[in-house]
Amino acid sequence: MKKLFLFALAAILVFSITGCGKKAETPPPARQSVSDPPRVSENTPPPSPSDSGATTVITHSSDSVNTPEYDAEEVREEAATVYEQFYDTVKIMDGDPAYDSFFLLYLANAGFHAPLYEKFTDGTEDDWYSMSLFERFIWWETYISSVNYLYLGEYNTFFSSEANYLKNGYNVTTRTLERIAGNEMRDAFVDMLKWQYNYIINNGSPFNFMTGMSYLESKNDE
Repeated sequence: MKKLFLFALAAILVFSITGCGKKAETPPPARQSVSDPPRVSENTPPPSPSDSGATTVITHSSDSVNTPEYDAEEVREEAATVYEQFYDTVKIMDGDPAYDSFFLLYLANAGFHAPLYEKFTDGTEDDWYSMSLFERFIWWETYISSVNYLYLGEYNTFFSSEANYLKNGYNVTTRTLERIAGNEMRDAFVDMLKWQYNYIINNGSPFNFMTGMSYLESKNDE
């Protein structure tokens, strides 16, 4: 049923989002100053699926799927803890030339990442180009990549198991992070990914640590 559950979400993404055409990368605009790093939103907790209408988008039998009761405040607190542990571990890379080689991925792939950032968030491609490479790393690895994997509809590749999610979705990033930054950063990254995987399996879409809402909740909130 998990397979059918996530396939249904992928279908919804296809119908609710326009096609993703790649855009040739143009020189980024002048970078806007960012005084505070991306953090879990401290605003009002997101609505529960029953309040937001998310459960009317993807339905399933309560007899066949054991879905935990959704407590929005509890989820936000847990997400904040996981994200803060990850962020506090990797933030030393921000602006440190010693890690420049790690961030080359987010420079080289800007033409691919920017349209997806605009597609899956309220931001624009210009916003993406305005970010530091560290900020792009945070956005891409914690949220946008997972939404994109669901959009592609390749359940067996990415969501059939936690091991496949880590290996097929994030193995390159994990190994590069380990080689350049060490085991502590790798472990913090993997712990965040494991939490995200379990959230997706239980709730049907990725959690956006920067807004405190899942992808489905953000779509229903529009």
